[in-house]
Amino acid sequence: MHVPEHCVRNVLILGSGRSGTSMVAGTLAGAGWFVGERPYPPRSSNPKGFFESPDVNGVNELILSEVVPASERMGPWQRWLAWLPDEVECASSPRASRRIAQLVAQEPWCFKDPRLCYTLPVWRPHIGNAGLVCVFRDPAVTAASIAKECAQEEYLASLRMTEERALAAWTAMYRRILDRHRHAGEWLFVNYEQLLDASGQRRLEEFVGAPISRAFPQAELRRTHSEEALGEDVARAYEELCELAGYTAERRARRARAPARGSAARTALRLAVEQLATRRPALRACLLGESTPAAIEQRVRAGASATSSVAEDRAAVDGRLPCVALWERTLRELGTQDLGALEATGQSAAAQALVDAVSSALSQLIDTWEREERLARHADAFAHLAWPIASRAARRVLAWPVWESAALEAFLRAQVAPLLGPDAPALCLRHDAEHDGEIDAALAALEQAYARAFPQSPEIEVVLLQEPIPRDELARVGLAVEAALEPLADTDNLRRAWLRGTRAPWRREDIGAPQQREGIGAPQARDAH
Repeated sequence: MHVPEHCVRNVLILGSGRSGTSMVAGTLAGAGWFVGERPYPPRSSNPKGFFESPDVNGVNELILSEVVPASERMGPWQRWLAWLPDEVECASSPRASRRIAQLVAQEPWCFKDPRLCYTLPVWRPHIGNAGLVCVFRDPAVTAASIAKECAQEEYLASLRMTEERALAAWTAMYRRILDRHRHAGEWLFVNYEQLLDASGQRRLEEFVGAPISRAFPQAELRRTHSEEALGEDVARAYEELCELAGYTAERRARRARAPARGSAARTALRLAVEQLATRRPALRACLLGESTPAAIEQRVRAGASATSSVAEDRAAVDGRLPCVALWERTLRELGTQDLGALEATGQSAAAQALVDAVSSALSQLIDTWEREERLARHADAFAHLAWPIASRAARRVLAWPVWESAALEAFLRAQVAPLLGPDAPALCLRHDAEHDGEIDAALAALEQAYARAFPQSPEIEVVLLQEPIPRDELARVGLAVEAALEPLADTDNLRRAWLRGTRAPWRREDIGAPQQREGIGAPQARDAH
């Protein structure tokens, strides 16, 4: 259905990820709004699609990359989960302004991105009287859905996301909207649940000035549930949002006002902190006075000393990663238990066992947090140094192909052919034995595919990157190359995430002059040092 442009308004959709923003965008996209070029395809977490484009996400990533604290340790495309301190402001740049101006040129448009909760001030000069739609959902449900998403998506694998962290990001995003943004412009606040019935859909239609695709929202897609109580700050923000949306939240408000678990002074976490501070005097000032896992972690990371052995720290952290989620859950669920009830009924042994379990988990986590912070500081110190690649070529291009004959041939014809010529760059190919199989078989497939694709071409240098490269040092690989070749398959998220992690720009037509596809010799493969 096409919507006449004169009767609709452009729309920005703001809200935390996993809060219903895709549902709102889907109702508008289905009615003719432009959501950006090449919107992300559907996947299990959003089976009907995201209605979100890398063009919009990219400009917001550009803005946030300058202000998200380094302590968040977030790579490209992960900043939709960032917690931005209240005092930090997002600044525009000529590059960001040009890209936003290009995006809003095709009307009517509807752009959604959780990052807009932070970057809206940079967009405001370009959006005229666009409507601002704030979508929200039960915070506990949102946090559970975010944790689930981070656990199953490859590009989020480096984030140690917990529901507690997700709630902190949720609160920071919506407080920005409530305290700063909503006082300027025309806003519609809407709860996820309201969009599932006709009254909420009618409100959205009246706000945007045209019919929407009412058949798009489906109640059966509500697959995440949570009965967790909310902390005071989260509950207060949620109640304010519900009031603005005209949504009754009595059940959640009553539960939020009940005494939170762990509010009493004698909790397992509090006693574990005191015990650990006694055994480790250097941590005493850091730990005492903090009573939540998030606050303790922040203090520990801030006080971590310089690294002494990068290899030892990395091995220790990698070896503990499978247990981190369990330890964090121990602190969150057992550590907040009030010991008074157990002790009052004569169960002192059970109370002490609880404290011991929390103390053990806390000790392991503190050591892991310290090592991670040291590794992060080491990575920062070497971040400006390019990854060493042994190549005689003046220029290098990076790729991670599918190491299978037919796929390699398609890759060579589509992406390597334009690079051939006297000034051809070295072709740096990633090979990971875990995903790509034995190297000998991979090289044989490459030679066969090269011979079929270019029977008489001149030689091109091929450098193999097959050594382990820590995720936090991928950006150094990006510094060593001129560009990266985008995977041919849109669904190849593994390779796409790895290449994006290098921060190398995707190859454009002005990188390497196109050459005729004639002549070839076998590629000359070399290993990187």
